Amino acid sequence: MIKKDNILRATDKGIHVFRHYLGKDFKVGKNFPNPFYRDTKASCNIYYDRKAGVFKMKDFGNEEYSGDCFELVGRLNGLDCRNPKGFVEIMRIIDRDPYLGLSKNDNLEENRPMGTHSENDASANVPVERRKRPYATVQKPFPVRGDMGENYCFGLEQLPAKGDLLFITGGEKDVMSLAAHGLNAICFNSETAMIPQTLIHRLSFRFKHIVLLFDTDKTGLESSLKREEELRQYGVKRLVLPLSGQKEEKDISDYFALGNSREDLIRLFLEYLDTLYNEAMSALKSCELDFNNPPPVAQMIVSVNGVPLGTQGNLLCITGKGKDEVLHLPISKSMFMAYPYPV
Repeated sequence: MIKKDNILRATDKGIHVFRHYLGKDFKVGKNFPNPFYRDTKASCNIYYDRKAGVFKMKDFGNEEYSGDCFELVGRLNGLDCRNPKGFVEIMRIIDRDPYLGLSKNDNLEENRPMGTHSENDASANVPVERRKRPYATVQKPFPVRGDMGENYCFGLEQLPAKGDLLFITGGEKDVMSLAAHGLNAICFNSETAMIPQTLIHRLSFRFKHIVLLFDTDKTGLESSLKREEELRQYGVKRLVLPLSGQKEEKDISDYFALGNSREDLIRLFLEYLDTLYNEAMSALKSCELDFNNPPPVAQMIVSVNGVPLGTQGNLLCITGKGKDEVLHLPISKSMFMAYPYPV
């Protein structure tokens, strides 16, 4: 009996299925054109979804191709993963594929953990001739490392040598969403993972601004505050998106889905920089000199041959021991009575 988990285990979490059915040597995390339609821009991407524990496909040009390997095979064969019978047929197609053969046992278990449909579901009654794969490929799958490791950094290899702005996000989907809008971004194992300071140190020489762009839920906000404090010496900033923090409205993908554009995000960042600039200038305001109203010239109190040794507000005397220390108190008091300024 073949189960969904068995197929994922045998295909390295689904990556072999993608390599076989896409028919091209793509690189995980790097955009490429979708081969199933006339894709004029490289807006398709294979990434590892840590929460689901599988590789998934994200197509910004056509969301119908986004999903795990089962959804892709179902899409190509006119089957619906949400239908139990359809999902069993999808597993049977993968199992019988000459390049992905996993078992000769056709007793497959219906274990798709999604919504169910009736047996009369339209997608389950698609004629067999329409379910044929519309292409052929002979590329054999080859292993891809599924374990991300402690030093995993998604999107690092796609960064340019120099740039103005680099975002650090909480997940691969956010990185690809920013990349699809022409923005540089990377992510690490999770929002709560420690960010290597040695890497940020090197990136600080390549990018003018490095900005934390985490989710706006409780975990994301708390983690971004900690990471900002840890990386303050490298000038890392923290930008909070104007989102509610709810499940459907918490990350950069949701921000773009709400109709915001790349220019809106850049404008939001520039407004944040203006706020930082105004705060810095307010702190320096007390140190400014008003040349139209300069302070009065300090009156000289002690001088030697016309050279002032002490003026109002600035008087320093160096004495010896004994009698000088006994006399300094009445002298300083009398000077204060004559010149009521700090001495």
